[in-house]
Amino acid sequence: SISDKKIKYEWYSGNNINDCNYTPTYYDYTTSNGVFNMTISDDSPYGTKGNTASIKYEMKNQELIFHYRSGKNDVINVLRKKGVDYSHLDPFIGCWEMTKATVGKTEHIVKQGECLYSSVVASSLGFTLYLNYPDKNGQCQKTINNYQWVNEGGKYYNVSNPQEKVFLDINFSDNNHSMTYSDDTQFGKTIMYFTKIR
Repeated sequence: SISDKKIKYEWYSGNNINDCNYTPTYYDYTTSNGVFNMTISDDSPYGTKGNTASIKYEMKNQELIFHYRSGKNDVINVLRKKGVDYSHLDPFIGCWEMTKATVGKTEHIVKQGECLYSSVVASSLGFTLYLNYPDKNGQCQKTINNYQWVNEGGKYYNVSNPQEKVFLDINFSDNNHSMTYSDDTQFGKTIMYFTKIR
């Protein structure tokens, strides 16, 4: 939440589906030219009191978007206000978790504690595909890939490379709460099945 003087950044941190911890941090702040200049407040449950940070922000489609660096990584957070109707946004926007995948004629069910896992986090700025899968030797490969996308007439395209527009075979069902993504991979025709979790 954001008030006149304080940002209460309440979030959950975790790793995939195994661990989730509530780690709120409170900041005193000022703004200048699209930047929050923030100091961790004395009443913050987490964080080192007095530490400072600057975060660029913008509003897009009623979403508050933060841009900042964490260590060596660029981070983008897309925040939504509670109680606001976001149904006007593209159905792809949100957080999706894979339930199963078919590779050729073989079906693989996602099971907690096993290697196969995938999620998609999509915003109006782009999407991130988190994919863990066993390679041909049984070793668990963990990948994170970021993409830019557009929806043109109900068809989705990867436009990460401005010189090339690549079709993304994405389809929705169950009132836009289920999604499939199909691709021809080194292992054969692969279809990934996702459920929208938020």
